[in-house]
Amino acid sequence: MARLLILLCLFTSAAANAYAEFAIIVNPQSKFNQISARDLARIFLAKTKRLPDGAQARPAELASAESKSRFYFKIAGKREIELRQYWATMIFTGNGQPPKQLHSIENVIQYVIKNPGAIAYVTQESLDDSVKVLELID
Repeated sequence: MARLLILLCLFTSAAANAYAEFAIIVNPQSKFNQISARDLARIFLAKTKRLPDGAQARPAELASAESKSRFYFKIAGKREIELRQYWATMIFTGNGQPPKQLHSIENVIQYVIKNPGAIAYVTQESLDDSVKVLELID
């Protein structure tokens, strides 16, 4: 019975990861292996300029993607209109800039590969072995 319960837990965990919507990726040489939801939100909302390992954070994302709204809602609870207002205020006050905007998944992945402090989110389907995956977000 215990074996069945363990197998069921492993299967459920694997199935949940198989359907994760986003993968948080960093440069393969990055010295950290995980990131908290709080740190992730702080990095992508320009509230901190450092990664958990102390390196300068260089967040990047697709310039035009419907997934951007879902991502920010999941990590920070911000809807699209709130996010636009947030960035308008941050830019106007000089307190921060949005993540680097790139025009394709390939460009996002190449940016992460070439920049040691880069961090980005991509759909799980677009992953390859060239980047380090920190987290999967449902």
